[in-house]
Amino acid sequence: MGDYYIAQAKEIEKGKDWNTAIPAYQKAIEYAPANPEYHLFFGEFYLMFAKTARDRAIKKMLLQKAWRELEEAKKGSPKDARTYLALAQTSEAMSRQKSPMTQSSSLQAQANPTNRENSTEQYYQTAVSLYPNNTQYRYLLARYYKRAGRLQEALRQLETMIILNPGTVGYVRRNPFNDIPGIEKAVDNGLWQALDNRFTHNNAASILASRLAEKQKWLDAASVYKQAMPKGVFADRTGYYLRMGQYLLRGGEKKEAENYFFRAIIIAPDRHSVIRSLMTNYKRAAKSDEIFVLFEKLKERHPEVIELDLYWAQVLYEQKDYEGALAHLQLFLKSKETAEADYWMAMTCERLKKTYKAETYIKRAIKWEPQNALYRHFFAGLLYNAWRFTEALKEADAAVRASHNKNPWYLDRKAWILYRMKHYDESIEVWKSATGLKPGHKAFRRNIDMAAKAAKEA
Repeated sequence: MGDYYIAQAKEIEKGKDWNTAIPAYQKAIEYAPANPEYHLFFGEFYLMFAKTARDRAIKKMLLQKAWRELEEAKKGSPKDARTYLALAQTSEAMSRQKSPMTQSSSLQAQANPTNRENSTEQYYQTAVSLYPNNTQYRYLLARYYKRAGRLQEALRQLETMIILNPGTVGYVRRNPFNDIPGIEKAVDNGLWQALDNRFTHNNAASILASRLAEKQKWLDAASVYKQAMPKGVFADRTGYYLRMGQYLLRGGEKKEAENYFFRAIIIAPDRHSVIRSLMTNYKRAAKSDEIFVLFEKLKERHPEVIELDLYWAQVLYEQKDYEGALAHLQLFLKSKETAEADYWMAMTCERLKKTYKAETYIKRAIKWEPQNALYRHFFAGLLYNAWRFTEALKEADAAVRASHNKNPWYLDRKAWILYRMKHYDESIEVWKSATGLKPGHKAFRRNIDMAAKAAKEA
């Protein structure tokens, strides 16, 4: 029956109806007064309740109640790490309740700690000693040391935490630790030590490589990340090969990078996605020209990947080689027609002043994907440039609807169409909506003034 009331209390607690939860906890303890877990739950509840209380007297009262319940839990289960952690948190909260810990007071506490502060540290240390591999406990102890101004002790706990779980680096680099002198060194020390543990090796290597890449030490990143290759018959190495290739490419090792990229393509279940990733890697490395060499080799080795011509065309389009883009799009469309290919064909034809063909292809793209806001937006622009404003407005409306009125540029195009149709008041309202989405864009405000002036003169 006690478990029933505990479950009821926990459910009530989710809705933060604190006062209603108290009787449920009390009934559970009535059924099993010697159950340390019930006292722990009740103590943790009071601690959580205290954190939400704004009135100092109420907060103090709740912390005292938490303390009593947790002491009961400790009596019944003196080796429970979670109980000691809750006692530490309660003790710390009570200390801060008496005197909020500023930097000066924390330094004073370091020199002459009070009994409460001593007990807080002891409880944290006991919790950690009972559950030494729990990274949360070490994080909370490190935070306590940080607040107390004991920075070296905080760093030691954080370093150990990273050794245990390299993935905790993200927590360390955020507040409240990011301003501690020596924090980056502690992080690196923890990661290098985690490399020596077979259970944390791969994770540590991956994170270390990312940190080296952030510093643009690309070849060092590749050297470390090489150690993180997934092992096993069923291991998916596609992402690993792509990332290795990325580091090597950015480090100037083009040939070796290509080898890794080819390996990724060979084993990838979805080669099209891999080739897209390759395009991104080459662009980021500012080596877009070199991707064509890779494309040539890919086409020789994997002629079945017909999407290659589509991606090739996209790169050429971005380089303003519209004739080249057109040729590759035509090759692709001979084998397969997709909305994406029709859209790129429409854009390419527009650049080549082949507006009739551009309209044909964008209509095809919209037929494939009628709710695609980007396609509708492009078609609206095509019609706008042809002074076919009524048709353009229909497409612009469709683009705005498909984007749920959340794209300022789609609204801007619609407003311009309305302006050209001399629907000045409507264009003003649409530009106001665009301004609400992008308040820093001054052109929208200028356009509103322009339309307002035109409305007066009309």
